[in-house]
Amino acid sequence: MNLNQNINLLKLAIKYRKITLTKISHWLNKKFFKTNSFPKLVRFFLFYGCNLRCKMCGQWGQKGTSKSDQIKNFLNIKKLKQLIDECAKYNPEIYIWGGEPILHPDFAEFIKYLKTKKLICTINTNGVLLEKYSDDILKNKVDSIDVSLIGTKEIHDFIVQVPGTFGKVMSGLNLIYEKSKNYKYKPLIKTIITLNKNNINNVENLLQEIEKNPAIDMSILQLGWFTNEETGKRYEKRMQNEFNISATSWQGFQNEQIAQDAEKIQNLIKKIRKNKLYKKPILIFPNLKTKNIAKYYQNHQELFNYKKCGAVNREIDIRHNGDVVICADYPDYIIGNLNSQTIKQIWQGKKLKLFRDSINKKLLPICSRCCGIFR
Repeated sequence: MNLNQNINLLKLAIKYRKITLTKISHWLNKKFFKTNSFPKLVRFFLFYGCNLRCKMCGQWGQKGTSKSDQIKNFLNIKKLKQLIDECAKYNPEIYIWGGEPILHPDFAEFIKYLKTKKLICTINTNGVLLEKYSDDILKNKVDSIDVSLIGTKEIHDFIVQVPGTFGKVMSGLNLIYEKSKNYKYKPLIKTIITLNKNNINNVENLLQEIEKNPAIDMSILQLGWFTNEETGKRYEKRMQNEFNISATSWQGFQNEQIAQDAEKIQNLIKKIRKNKLYKKPILIFPNLKTKNIAKYYQNHQELFNYKKCGAVNREIDIRHNGDVVICADYPDYIIGNLNSQTIKQIWQGKKLKLFRDSINKKLLPICSRCCGIFR
């Protein structure tokens, strides 16, 4: 990032200091590889279904593995409140995602309740329903919003496969910004720009639009999570041998062609990092050196000196039906279910210990392109 971006990132860190302190805590936790008595980050995969069909999505995309018969299966508000009550004793960060979490019928009540417990909360959303829930987000002081923007209007709508989506997202963000003046509060708003073959030539145009939009505070260029058949099969075999389960979630993220655009993406990142006209912070995730970007796509097993998965020691993912997993994008190994256990019982249980011991001894083949190892 250039000097202006670094200064503005520092200003955001000070303005949203609760979030900053939480991130520092996560970093220290990973650095010292500490196992906590309760997870530091609790993700709620709040709603299974989605109102978009993003082409590259491992859930509902062209190769996605999601099943429509699960859409109506979700935790009710009574159970969600019980889980928040348990979390409140330990004060973890809460991350809400899906699917599209705002589609949950009790979304507004859920965020209201968790904020009464003073828990730090981030909502990951495609942004289509932000306009409808703008008041709920502001009056309950949701800490931050991660909103997916994949391109300018035509490109974005083409990738998500629902016309008019870009306009709805921007209307929602702009409404939150305007209303925030009356509420005297605005959440930290980050755009998540997932790089893929359809938006490589459009990302710079999108970043120029973001620069002019006062609602958006910063952007994260997501290099993307993906696997290939050889890696997926090795993962499947190990999960079968060690845990006696059929692990097929990798198929949703199978992408053999991404390596073809490796050099092009590296050159794009180089241009963005050198562009001094950008004032809003632009983070690259994973945060690799520019010279390693192409290798990220070309050599799937390259770890770039990231040798441990911090997720197994500090975070869990609560699925729509109460199942609990560690690997959010590859939810094959279920460590418990909250319809019969508490979060703490699952976190300290034998199934997680087995999984933790296995990964600490040797990473899974798919770990090399999973957010857990780079975060």
